Amino acid sequence: MTHSRLRNVIEHKFVVLKGHWQILDGVPYYHREKQKMIIMSCFAMHIFLWIREHGVGSPTYPLSGWVQLNANNTMTAMREYISLALWGE
Repeated sequence: MTHSRLRNVIEHKFVVLKGHWQILDGVPYYHREKQKMIIMSCFAMHIFLWIREHGVGSPTYPLSGWVQLNANNTMTAMREYISLALWGE
């Protein structure tokens, strides 16, 4: 995923979160450390509710050509590490 596409995905996630968690509209008025805690808490609750609705397990979708081309680099190892930490598989 290119940097701009990744940024679009992250921005879209924040739009979704702002629709569910209205406290995110006032985040800039808090100190930076509290902003970080609020955002991480909203993401954690969002993920918890998603797992509760859809079940546990990593999402299944076909790997893109980019992922297949970069299967043996350092970032792929980092992605796999994060995936294992999140999904435990």
